[in-house]
Amino acid sequence: MGNALLRPFSAQAQEISAPGGTREGDRLIAEATERFAKHASVRALIHTEVDVWGHRFTGKGRYLLTRREGDELSRLELELELRANAKSTQGRTTKLLEVNDGRYLWRERTDGESREAERIDLARAGAAATNREVANSWSVEPFALQGGLETMLEALRKNFEFSKVAASRIDNVPVLRTIGHWRPECLAEILSDDKITASNASKKAPKHLPREVSVTLGRDDLFPYEVDFRAGDQGGAGERNELTETSIRYRFYEVVLGVEIDPRYYVYKPGDIIVEDVTDKFLKQRK
Repeated sequence: MGNALLRPFSAQAQEISAPGGTREGDRLIAEATERFAKHASVRALIHTEVDVWGHRFTGKGRYLLTRREGDELSRLELELELRANAKSTQGRTTKLLEVNDGRYLWRERTDGESREAERIDLARAGAAATNREVANSWSVEPFALQGGLETMLEALRKNFEFSKVAASRIDNVPVLRTIGHWRPECLAEILSDDKITASNASKKAPKHLPREVSVTLGRDDLFPYEVDFRAGDQGGAGERNELTETSIRYRFYEVVLGVEIDPRYYVYKPGDIIVEDVTDKFLKQRK
């Protein structure tokens, strides 16, 4: 099944209605997560922009997912260009590759002439070590794309509270948008700070963490076409600092659902590089 969104969003979303109801957004994200888990396959292109510590990453890539006979196979490719700041025109390129072939979860990083890879043995990690759980062992931040879109949706559902839902249109396509803020208990766990409460969570969160996330879903398929982690309102323009604040934007386009994907995409070949097995490290983290 193809989708009408054939390119990265370029038009400004125009809000046309805003259904009320607190926690309506939580229900929407939960339904989107459940709907995503039922897709037999997903193929999508990715565009991303990341601003962190005064640097800007821009990137493009591809996400593939196939479910068959109880296995969940996936491939995530990202090519990121690091620029000194938003005004720079050239930068350094980093390539990231993550492949789940059903037996191992592989991750490869290439910086110029440097190339390194690691893997986790899914069988050794145990039956509970799903692709999403293993991916989270590499990065606890819920705004990381490691592990793919299902990992991100589940992390959003767990870590953020979403309230109202607004119906909008982007490039004349009907969408639903909701904004989430940190659940205090989840932020406390990530920061190892048990003094974080609902009343002080926004002030306690360090500036290098996004304050809120905006999620834009297709109205009909509830696919997450846009996910924007951003600084949010931090008490006035005078306190904004691009050198410390973080924003991360993902766009998914040319999305195709439920089609056959060549199984060779889920085969990883390390070539002549040494692959570090980090299964033991993963097992220690789970204890």
